[in-house]
Amino acid sequence: MLGKLKGIVDQIFTDHIILDISGIGFEVTLGSSDIASLNEGDSLMLHIFTQIREQDINLFGFKSESDKSLFNELLKVKGIGGKLAISILGQISSGELVRAINGKDKNAIKQLSGVGPKLAERLIAELSSTKFNIASGEDSGPVKSKSREEMLVQDALSALINLGYSKNESAEATSFVYGNNDNLSLSELIRLSLKELSK
Repeated sequence: MLGKLKGIVDQIFTDHIILDISGIGFEVTLGSSDIASLNEGDSLMLHIFTQIREQDINLFGFKSESDKSLFNELLKVKGIGGKLAISILGQISSGELVRAINGKDKNAIKQLSGVGPKLAERLIAELSSTKFNIASGEDSGPVKSKSREEMLVQDALSALINLGYSKNESAEATSFVYGNNDNLSLSELIRLSLKELSK
């Protein structure tokens, strides 16, 4: 069973990458925010969750052990498979998701793509008593601010790329908008970035 992979990003696709390790290409599914932060040729180390179903073997990759751990917890919720779990983690940081679960914030969770009201309720009901292993430092002052900022920009960047804009122009727009506005939500950042791109 694979637990970790380190190699070079060979190819980048919408929901996965090809990670080259000594000439062997491993297909690894990643969250959209992680994919948006990568470039071909990057050196990358990923924590791997291996899912085996009948004849299929799927590799899901995470930049931190805590993200992998949270992914595993999401899989325990009825109605959440690997593809949806990685999609959820691509839209919201681990810290924000855990805070929403522990705070029973159904509205924050049901807004995630692929998660409706009923699934949001089930997710909260089944995981609200779980003790999550989130990376130390995420809840401390300066680190939390930096992490949240990076995740917000990455999520907006991913959304713009999915709408058909190039990575470069999307990055330029999101960086410009974020740098010139305070306390933006993700939806506001995306909306203002789209406005910037339409100029």
